[in-house]
Formats: sequence, C-alpha cells, structure tokens
Amino acid sequence: MKKLLLASFGLLLTIILLVSCGDEKEKDAGSDIAAPKDSLILKLTAEDSTTVFDLTVAQGPVEYDKTAQGYFVASINSVDQFDGYFWVYSVNDTMGATASNLKKIGPGDEVVWYFRQIIP
Repeated sequence: MKKLLLASFGLLLTIILLVSCGDEKEKDAGSDIAAPKDSLILKLTAEDSTTVFDLTVAQGPVEYDKTAQGYFVASINSVDQFDGYFWVYSVNDTMGATASNLKKIGPGDEVVWYFRQIIP
C-alpha cells in the first residue's frame, strides 16, 4: 500500500510539473500563451524564515499526507482535492518543484496556493 501511495504521489507531482509548464487549453486574451485553470487562489506572505507548509498551516486548517518525498497537501481551509483539482503552490511567481514542507522561504517571500485543475 505504501509503494502504491508513493508511486501515485510521484505520478501526481510529474503531472503537476508538466501542467504548470503551460499546457492548459484556456488562453489569455491576445496571447498564444496558455493560462492555468484555477478555481481558488490563496496568497500568503512570509514574515520570518520558515517553510511553505508551516506558513500555510499558520493561516488555517491544512490536511496532508506524509510521503517519502515530503508532505502532499490535500486540503486547505476545508477545500479538499477532488475530480482532478489539486492544491499546488508557487513562491515569488515560481511554481514549487518540491514538497511544501521542504521548500524554505524567507521574510517577504510571497506564497500563492492554487486550487488547480490538472488535466492529464
């Protein structure tokens, strides 16, 4: 069961990284660059040195799964992943490439969580 969970997390992380590279169908007006399809956005600003995960937990309830690669955030403020939508984050406009508990941030860094539809 643990191997299946790890494999699923690895596949999901790969999909998130591929989708965040701009392979969405919705486009910005007047642009050929694809825009991500987000339904919710949560913006946070770090006041101290911390991690993305710790900053997020400090703002409200977070549910997550512990994996070998780090913490996989499944719910923020009672908004759970479902039907192809997942929580993904960026720091200073750069999409996260590691688990949120492993991404260190400093004072003034802006963390944005996107509740994003991941289309395989």
